[in-house]
Amino acid sequence: MFGYGHKAKRPETKSATLAMPSIHGRSRGFSAVRDLVGHGVGYDVHEDPSVPCFGKKGTGETLKEGMVLAVEPMVTAGEYLLT
Repeated sequence: MFGYGHKAKRPETKSATLAMPSIHGRSRGFSAVRDLVGHGVGYDVHEDPSVPCFGKKGTGETLKEGMVLAVEPMVTAGEYLLT
C-alpha cells in the first residue's frame, strides 16, 4: 500500500501528490489521519513545508529540488479523527 513515494519525488511535484498511499487506503476502507502531517527536515526536525497525508493529487505546495521531507502517511481503520 505504501509504495508510491518514489514515483512522486521529482521537483515541481505538488505536496498532496505524496498523499497517494492514503488515497489508495481509502479505497480499501481506511481513512487518512488529518490532525498529523509529514514535514520538512533541516536544521530542526519539524520544518516547513507541511506534507499532509490527505488531499487531491496535483494540489498543495510545490516541492523544490533539494528539499528533505519526512513523508508520514497515517491511516486508521474507520474515521480519520483522533480521539
